[in-house]
Amino acid sequence: MKKIIIFAFIVLLSSCEKEVIVIDNPNELQTLKVDNIKDLLPLVSSDSKTKTVFYNDKGDEIIFDFVLEEELKEKKVDSKTYFAEEISGSYINESIPGYSLYFVGSGNYYKDESNLFVTAGINQFLVPGVSLLTINEDGTPVLATYYNNIQLLDKEFEAVFSNIINPTATSFREIYYNATYGVIGFKDIQNDLYVLKGFID
Repeated sequence: MKKIIIFAFIVLLSSCEKEVIVIDNPNELQTLKVDNIKDLLPLVSSDSKTKTVFYNDKGDEIIFDFVLEEELKEKKVDSKTYFAEEISGSYINESIPGYSLYFVGSGNYYKDESNLFVTAGINQFLVPGVSLLTINEDGTPVLATYYNNIQLLDKEFEAVFSNIINPTATSFREIYYNATYGVIGFKDIQNDLYVLKGFID
């Protein structure tokens, strides 16, 4: 009688265990995380309210509000769905409606191969010809030129990426980026070079 009771208890316990169902979805790809490219992105807290100041050789200054965003974006490739982490920084001045600066760190799939990258450039709202540079996750430049060090006006910067100049572009021909500060320089519509002066809260 005892054996029957023990057996019945085991059967009852087994039937109460939660059934684990593994779903194999061939249309899903792994989430792309930005961990491998964080050393190519400036260490700026998303909680801080930062302004960036750029100046030219005439002493003119432009102050941008800096906005850092982190989000998970849904993407598709060849009918397959996946998510990619994205860290983006935007430099916005509402008194200059024509353009804003930006950088983005994210990733894409091409077929089943993943690729992480950092891009930087200028969003132009009214003028065609966006300056753009791209950096692979291993730090090699794509559509960009790399400088161990470079002098911009009276400042010297290290490990700088600049876009390859498009001879047909009529504005915003140059932008400079490094992983320490983000966008460190650019040329405006009048071809004036503006260089990062510093940050203010």
